[in-house]
Amino acid sequence: MPGYLLLEGGAEFGGQMAVPDRRAIELAGGPGSLISIIPTAAAPDNNHQRAGRNGVSWFQGLGATQVQLLPLIDKASANDPAIAASIAQSLAAARVLWSCASIIPTAAAGASSRA
Repeated sequence: MPGYLLLEGGAEFGGQMAVPDRRAIELAGGPGSLISIIPTAAAPDNNHQRAGRNGVSWFQGLGATQVQLLPLIDKASANDPAIAASIAQSLAAARVLWSCASIIPTAAAGASSRA
């Protein structure tokens, strides 16, 4: 199933992105559709866990009920079989993958192009 990849950054959870993010929920199929948060851009600052939690909270606050954090932050995580399985599952179910304005690590790039 085709889906959408959102690349946002900067003020992504400060309220300025509420309109496009509500549209993303709509494009995903509504509030009950799976949305996956990939906080890769926050990894260099070692801020990916907090950024990911903020993303989950943000989309839940916009009404999304199935939001998950995928910790794809570097080459090692891109090659981790458990994370790769989570990404494959997410790609099969998610209609929206949200990334903190970053490039998805190489090992996951082939999978992300199917979204």
